[in-house]
Amino acid sequence: FAAGTCDVAVVPADKPQGLAKWEHLFDEVLIPVCSPAYADVMSLTAPHDLARSQLIHTTTRPDIWAGWADVHGVDLPARSAKTNEFGFQDFYLSIEAAVSGTGLALVPQFLVAEALGDGGLVAPIGCPYRSGHAYWLVTRRGAKVHKSVAAFKRWLNTQISAVSETVSARP
Repeated sequence: FAAGTCDVAVVPADKPQGLAKWEHLFDEVLIPVCSPAYADVMSLTAPHDLARSQLIHTTTRPDIWAGWADVHGVDLPARSAKTNEFGFQDFYLSIEAAVSGTGLALVPQFLVAEALGDGGLVAPIGCPYRSGHAYWLVTRRGAKVHKSVAAFKRWLNTQISAVSETVSARP
């Protein structure tokens, strides 16, 4: 914001940082997802089934599977260069790998709401995990809110509400 080229940003972070104005949008909830075929072949029905599954890691967030396992009391195999594990730099690539039947990805629920709704992905065991991250709307502190920024905020809140309703309506 110091360069003045940006009016607003949506930022994932643990907590507000810097001199900008941070408005909490929603907390990050991660959920293990995979293709329906992968869930069937692997007979995934309970959290401990993930210990024998191919886990897709998001390399920019290397500790999320360990955090998920701790919360749900699951012993996952220790990661090492010798295990058959792999990862991608961002959640979108991890999601695509899960859609293709490669394994299970632990990803933000809001990013997969549509794919869960249309059957492209399943969450075979449920077990959501609050990661401690949140999504924030960030603007310059003290700057006059431009009409377009206010309109964007209204639109964004509408989208968040729609996705929240979709996610909460899932069984």
